[in-house]
Amino acid sequence: MKIVYISLLFLILLGYKRQVHTIPKTIKLDFNNRITNAENPIWESEEDGYEVEFKISGVEGSVNYDLKGNWTETEYTIDILKLPQSIGNAIAQKYEGFDITGAESIVTPTMDGYEIEISNKDVTLELVYNSNAKFIMQKSDDTNEEN
Repeated sequence: MKIVYISLLFLILLGYKRQVHTIPKTIKLDFNNRITNAENPIWESEEDGYEVEFKISGVEGSVNYDLKGNWTETEYTIDILKLPQSIGNAIAQKYEGFDITGAESIVTPTMDGYEIEISNKDVTLELVYNSNAKFIMQKSDDTNEEN
C-alpha cells in the first residue's frame, strides 16, 4: 500500500508546476505595468519561461514570459457566448459534431485573437483564430497543424 501512496505522490509532483519565489525584477515590473489590478498573482516557472496567473473581478487571466524576460502572451478566460459569431460559424462548418467547451482571448506580440477549446465524445482540440476570424492553428495531443 505504501508503494501506491508513494507512486501517487510522485505523479502529483511531476504534474505540478513549481511556484516561483524569486521573479526577475524586469519581469515583475513589466507585469505590474501591464496588469495594474491583478488579484493574488501566482508565479510559476515553466520549461520555457515564467507564467503568472491572476484574477481581475473574478475573470481568470495569465501572462507569459520567455526565459529572457520577454513578454510572450496574455490570456483571459471569456464566456463562449462572447466569441465573434464568425468564429462560431467557422468552427461549426469545419468541426461538425464538436461543441465549444471553453474560450480565451489572447494577445501576443504578433496577434490578437482567441484560443477555443472544442470537443466531441472522442477528442478535445484547441483552435486559434485571430481577431478577424482567420484560422491560425489547431493543437491536439502536443501536435500543431497550421493553415
